[in-house]
Amino acid sequence: MVVTTHNHPDHTYDLPMLADQVRQYNQQVEKKNRKYITYLLDEDSHGDHKDKLKGSHSPRNSPRHLRPDTSYSDVPKKFGVEFDVFATEHDNNLEHSVGLVISLRENDAVKYKIGITSDTRYMAILPKLFEGCDVVVCHFSSLRLGEFGGKQQSPRRLGYTGTRKIIQKTKAPLFLITEFWGGKGDIRFPVLKQLRLDKNDDNKVVIGGDIGFMLNIPDGQVHCNRCGRWVPPEEINTPRPARDYETLRYLCKDCIS
Repeated sequence: MVVTTHNHPDHTYDLPMLADQVRQYNQQVEKKNRKYITYLLDEDSHGDHKDKLKGSHSPRNSPRHLRPDTSYSDVPKKFGVEFDVFATEHDNNLEHSVGLVISLRENDAVKYKIGITSDTRYMAILPKLFEGCDVVVCHFSSLRLGEFGGKQQSPRRLGYTGTRKIIQKTKAPLFLITEFWGGKGDIRFPVLKQLRLDKNDDNKVVIGGDIGFMLNIPDGQVHCNRCGRWVPPEEINTPRPARDYETLRYLCKDCIS
């Protein structure tokens, strides 16, 4: 399954290449072994990219719109995923950017909930939308001067002030802070340090998100990149890389010492 939240190149650039890989794979295997992608696309991305995805999705399952205030279910008999979609406010040139609450179900019970802000400015409704989430993924973006003091708020992005408000006003136990803009340096570690100081609840865990992060669902444990054990999020450390912008490593307390 592939989901897009808004039609900016850093979120949609790989769609045609991904579709081409699937088409090439299906040309080399028997029909019974073919694989297809389920696409859930925000309305702007759907309009621009749907024709480039032909042949990579099942003929009976064409790319679907993600429309705000709508739920989308893909529920087999035992396991399923439900997407609740809400409108975000990110770019005046994008009319249909969205965020998500993803519910993972087993039979009729919700086993795990994931909130995703996507790129957006802070909106007062966000903490309410993320009620009951086990993890909230915040797209941080850029940092403005003066934000550490809480005196400024980005008009288009969460930034520090918006991310801090979500952490303080949402009762989720885990917050994954992702998508840092690097145009003014690698700001991840000072930002994460300050967010942990300001989080107002010692039971909340704040971790920087990167490609190597693996979360086990539904128990919420995190994979140690060194020893391979799954441990509670509060036992995970992310040491600063030797060079700016390098990929983060996630190490348990035994491997960090």
